[in-house]
Amino acid sequence: MIDTSDEKFQNSPGLQRLAAVENLKIAAQAYNEAGSLKELEQKIATTATTRKEAKQTVRKLENRIKGLAEIIKYAEQYKANNAYHTAYKKSKTLMLISVSMRARSSFMAAQDVCWSRRKSP
Repeated sequence: MIDTSDEKFQNSPGLQRLAAVENLKIAAQAYNEAGSLKELEQKIATTATTRKEAKQTVRKLENRIKGLAEIIKYAEQYKANNAYHTAYKKSKTLMLISVSMRARSSFMAAQDVCWSRRKSP
């Protein structure tokens, strides 16, 4: 069936007439296929239920797509920034290692001084 509630049908009497004729043809064909009015009503109810379920499924899928699109966006940001983050962590680790090595070397130098002072007298 053609939905005539759209604005373009409201502004055009020719489109309204064309849609009405097509809708009548579709209704007549459905009635002929059904055989009786009761079967047609049952078919309409079944079709309406199926349409409602399909619409709900589409909404769920659209919501899921939105969620997945957001996850993809953040994954792409992570991928783009991961190299910088890794380099930062490495430089921070190297800096900590160098500070630790300096502290050890200072401690060892201090020990050497202490040992050399003990041995010299």
